[in-house]
Amino acid sequence: MSTSLSQEDIDYIREGYRLFGDGDPAFLDRFTSDATLVFPETLPKGGTYGSPWEALQYFNNVGELFEDPHPDPEEFIRDGDRLVVLGHFHGRARATGERVAIRFAHVTRLTGVEGPLSQQRYAAFELFIDTAAVAAAITGQGTG
Repeated sequence: MSTSLSQEDIDYIREGYRLFGDGDPAFLDRFTSDATLVFPETLPKGGTYGSPWEALQYFNNVGELFEDPHPDPEEFIRDGDRLVVLGHFHGRARATGERVAIRFAHVTRLTGVEGPLSQQRYAAFELFIDTAAVAAAITGQGTG
């Protein structure tokens, strides 16, 4: 059962991405303190983290690998306690100078099945991204 998102919900989501893009740690307040965050194992610092603060290792590493890293959320889908955000990750790889726009999906589990997103927290987060494109950008090794 898909729930449509209000403009307020979408604005709230976009604000979280803006905070992240600005390097403002306030975006972490949207997670529960024991949220599980999962990033592809093949990415630098990828793996499963047991809290948003632990996951800062991953987030900070993105800033070391890319100049002006920022996700651009484009589509928003809510189904009960699931929120899916589709978009493109933008940045310039520091090692190669290559500008990237790599498609991603962020899948989040909310603390509740209904109600405005501003009253929810993220209990789990998983990143899906073209890891080969990320690797090619940061190493200069083409994907074939």
